Amino acid sequence: LTSKVRDLDRYLDQRHVAEEIHRQGGLYGHTHVGAKALFVERQMALYTPFDLVDFNSVMQAALNTELMYHYLNLGYKMTASAGTDTPYGGTVGSVRVYAFAGTDGEFNPDAWFQAVKKGHTFVSTGPMIDFRIGEAIPGDELAIPDDQPLKVRIVGRGLVGKSAPKAVRLIRFGKILKEVAGTVPAKENLELECEIPPGMGGWLAAQVIGEDGSEALTTPIYLKR
Repeated sequence: LTSKVRDLDRYLDQRHVAEEIHRQGGLYGHTHVGAKALFVERQMALYTPFDLVDFNSVMQAALNTELMYHYLNLGYKMTASAGTDTPYGGTVGSVRVYAFAGTDGEFNPDAWFQAVKKGHTFVSTGPMIDFRIGEAIPGDELAIPDDQPLKVRIVGRGLVGKSAPKAVRLIRFGKILKEVAGTVPAKENLELECEIPPGMGGWLAAQVIGEDGSEALTTPIYLKR
């Protein structure tokens, strides 16, 4: 941002706030979505339909996808974000959002913010996720022209004895569509590969559960029939 976005005469008008943030080139989103706190469900209901929301924080101390999945199933795109609610729970950095900014060129903050805007994100308290459907990655919209099966690949990674994956899941419409379980003790990597029918479209996300109870979730890949 180039200046603060605040207007005491329109203090409760988040639409004004979002539009001004976008005018300055910034991103607008909601926190406490995972915690379902501070009346965030009202903000989501008011502003999501206007295509104003760039991200939603579904993980603060733990992952909670209830609101996110409701909106995804209504047909709205939802980019997953996260952050530690310090000092009320956890420590700074214990909950994170990762954005894939690509491998070409020099990394810079602008590239990271652009990746968040495109939805190329996953949230985590430990495990890492690499999720692809063909060449598509989280945040991408994949056109489905026919009934050819979709090739899905999810790789979960973590630290042995801590965040190493004990389960990797493919999520569709908020339900577990496919799952692979790791060994005990878990190994560093765990992979799920499968082919699935595209159906009439929808959304697919990847989730990883760590050996120590840590977890990670991607923004969906959207299937458009």
